[in-house]
Amino acid sequence: MSKLFNATDLVVPFEKLRMTDVESVGGKNASLGEMISNLPTGVKVPTGFATTAHAFRDFLAFENLGGRIKDLLDALDTEDVRALAQVGAKIRAMVEVQPFPADLEQAIRAAFLTLGFTETESDRLVDVWANPAILRWWLEQGCTWQQAVEIAT
Repeated sequence: MSKLFNATDLVVPFEKLRMTDVESVGGKNASLGEMISNLPTGVKVPTGFATTAHAFRDFLAFENLGGRIKDLLDALDTEDVRALAQVGAKIRAMVEVQPFPADLEQAIRAAFLTLGFTETESDRLVDVWANPAILRWWLEQGCTWQQAVEIAT
C-alpha cells in the first residue's frame, strides 16, 4: 500500500492511488490513480474517488451482514445448482437493502463535494448508490452523474 492514505480510509481520491494499492482499492482504481499521477503536464482527466476494501469490510460488518451471508453459505449444498441460484439471489437481495454505515455514507457525501457537486447533488448521488433499483437502471443506461442527480430527485 502507498503511504498517500491511511489503511482505515473509507474513500480515497484517485490522485492518491498507485499500483501498490491494488489490495486496498482494486486493480481498476489503482490503475486510474497511477495513470492520473503520471500524466504529462497539461493533460487533464476527470477525477474521482475509490471506496476501499476497508469500507467494504465495514459494510459487511454493519448489522452483521457478513455473518448472515456466511450462515447462508455454510448451510449451502454446493452440488445443488438450484440452491446455489436461490442463495445467490437471497444474498444479492440482502446486499441491496443493506444501508451504509453512517461514517461510510458521510465519507461518500464528502467525496462527492470535493468533486464539485453541491451538497444537494451529493445527497442525491448517495441516494442513487443506496437505491438498488435506481443504481441498476443508471448503470444499465450508462447515465452521467448529472443525470443520476436528476433521477434521484
